[in-house]
Amino acid sequence: MPGSFAALFVLFVVFAVGMTAYRVSSARSRARDIGMDPDAATRAVLFNKQPDLALKALELEHRLARQEAEERATVLPSVEVRLEELQRLYQRGLINEDEFAEKRAAILKSL
Repeated sequence: MPGSFAALFVLFVVFAVGMTAYRVSSARSRARDIGMDPDAATRAVLFNKQPDLALKALELEHRLARQEAEERATVLPSVEVRLEELQRLYQRGLINEDEFAEKRAAILKSL
């Protein structure tokens, strides 16, 4: 009886380690496929009570951050273009020196 308990215990431990290794491996693979940090996926799987939800939350966060970056890149012209436009407005007398300095600082701060 004690020998069978020990064998069952060892079998359970081997199964648990194998399942954990499989979950970590699949999470890292999925993270690499979408361009996410594989280490963050590993932490989500290993250190959360609900690893599937944590991993989905990380994926969603990553996708939203990537979407926001793409939107910013497509909506705003480059800093150089914005500064040139500001300089033209100032030279044409459409904005005064204070407005020019304020807007220039805001553009440079956005870097």
